[in-house]
Amino acid sequence: MLYSYFKIALRVIIKNHFHVTINILGMGIAVAVALVSFVNLRNYQQYDAQHENKDRIYRLISERKIDDAFTPYGLSPIGLADDLKSNFPEFNSISRYDLQQEIVINQEKIFRERVAFTDVDFTSMFTLKKLVGEISLTDKTDILLSESAALRYFINSDNALGNLIQVKTDKGEKLTFTVAGIFKDFPENSSFNFDVLLSI
Repeated sequence: MLYSYFKIALRVIIKNHFHVTINILGMGIAVAVALVSFVNLRNYQQYDAQHENKDRIYRLISERKIDDAFTPYGLSPIGLADDLKSNFPEFNSISRYDLQQEIVINQEKIFRERVAFTDVDFTSMFTLKKLVGEISLTDKTDILLSESAALRYFINSDNALGNLIQVKTDKGEKLTFTVAGIFKDFPENSSFNFDVLLSI
């Protein structure tokens, strides 16, 4: 009985191969579009989801008027953070964030890295998953490294703590920092993509 159903289905497919091909292609395209939409929606919903305080974090956006159109920028004056802290007690924490390409020197090795300069509150506002050491910037001579940066510099991230690293700024200064902690790399769907974290 089952064999006869397969036999009939095969005859219909052979007889109407053009329509069957169109139906299969249409079904395949529909399934592909549904899968891509699902993956895109899931990625959007999980964007920056690793932060424990995500529902309490806000980003300050500045708008600039050019030719009767407002353009948003993720920039603000440097002194605004201090002004907001002193005039608005509603803010629990405020942190500035400045991402730069800097030269990082470990012994004789030179690397060009994405270095983030932040305020002390940054590590309490945003969740950096600690692997080794302390995730804190209370000491201005401390430096925090991502797991991938620590592996580039020291082969084993456990050996990184307490080592000295130099950062050459765009002004040509060589500043020396002590590795205080290693954090897990950020996921692809994150606003942050730095490998080195320093205090402003």
